[in-house]
Amino acid sequence: MQHILGVDIGGTFTDFSLLDGAGNISLWKEATTPNNPAEAVQEGIKALAEQTGLGLENFLEGLDLFVHGQTIATNTVIQRNGPKTALLCTEGFRDVIHFRDGFKPERYNIQLQPPEDFVPRYLRIPITERVKYDGTVVKPLDETTVRAASKQLKAENVQSVAVAFLWSIINPAHEQRVKAILEEELPGIPVVLSSDVLPMIREWERTTCTTLSAYVLPGIARYMVELENFLHENAFKHPLLIMQLNGGCSTVNKVLQRPINSLASGPAAAPVAGLHCSERIGMPDVITIDMGGTSFDVSMVSDGSPTLTRELRVHDMPVGVAAVDVHSIGAGGGSIAWIDKG
Repeated sequence: MQHILGVDIGGTFTDFSLLDGAGNISLWKEATTPNNPAEAVQEGIKALAEQTGLGLENFLEGLDLFVHGQTIATNTVIQRNGPKTALLCTEGFRDVIHFRDGFKPERYNIQLQPPEDFVPRYLRIPITERVKYDGTVVKPLDETTVRAASKQLKAENVQSVAVAFLWSIINPAHEQRVKAILEEELPGIPVVLSSDVLPMIREWERTTCTTLSAYVLPGIARYMVELENFLHENAFKHPLLIMQLNGGCSTVNKVLQRPINSLASGPAAAPVAGLHCSERIGMPDVITIDMGGTSFDVSMVSDGSPTLTRELRVHDMPVGVAAVDVHSIGAGGGSIAWIDKG
């Protein structure tokens, strides 16, 4: 009989739900520890182990499945508290993420200020190279510009790098060579390629997706690796599974290869749970509500399937990949409300 543990790190609380082989559910709650999210998870696991009377190692050894969702990546983007990130791009295209898709969200608002770029212009570095739409190399990669860029990144203490070249989705050789050079010149600094995270047409979305991936990667990698090491050091025998924004699960290594999938992973769990409930009660159309301490999330299960979208935006930045369509407002259980006079 399976023992299953689900853990969700929210903005306010880290919640635990344990389903044992007899069908009993045990719940636990810890205050989220933003500086080290793994800490709250570890403390909650220890508390559950004590509650069951098994001890930590026996408790983890008896687990068959550990699924983890979180809002850390999303909050990193919203709060803009990620690491210093750089973007290497094809020469002449350094302003793709600044010009966006060319449309104003409020077309007739002349006072509307554009959102601040996640990568400032001085860290958007053009690289001499060019590939045509059919993958033909028009201009070979100039490796001297890459090595010069690496020196600039080192001087600026950059902590993560995104690489997005034109038509790398057809011929990724230049991006792959740049990654090899950067790993040689900047050991320990993560490098994210657009041809890996979103190999599809739409230059702005692909560049933005790559930039966001690089922006959230160091933060989630640090705590996910620490958490998985803690589990395996204490007799857990299976891979830690991470919820993804499309409602599925993946291993830590796979998520770190495509960090964009970690955005909104926690909120995606509620529609999946709603799907399970709708199947049990024979109702294919349901509305799901997930209220935490920080936000209030609403989604739908329509005709027996969670509603998916490729138009998901986080802090007005397109994610680009398929995601469960969750709508959130900042009105959770910890929000302060008041009644207007009159």
